[in-house]
Amino acid sequence: MNQIILFRFHSHYDVCKERVRIIKHFNPNIPIYALFGGDKSDWEVVKKYFRDSPLEEIQISTNEDRYWKWLHPEHTLREWYQLHGHKLKFDLKIGGDE
Repeated sequence: MNQIILFRFHSHYDVCKERVRIIKHFNPNIPIYALFGGDKSDWEVVKKYFRDSPLEEIQISTNEDRYWKWLHPEHTLREWYQLHGHKLKFDLKIGGDE
């Protein structure tokens, strides 16, 4: 099974960076991608802050309203997939074990 992890975050970069590090520690063979849903004005800071993290790639949601992005994660995830995720090789499994 080809797996990836998509880590979505908005703020508290130090906590998020540590969470990504812990996730990678327990899942060393699974690539981690990130989707930033915070303010566009913070984007350059976020890219620099996570440069030395175990993230494969980090993207920003194109919607300008950070509160809308926080309230509607399904739309930001769909956008991420349409712009970036479809280029990655991974298996999509929906639902529990049958």
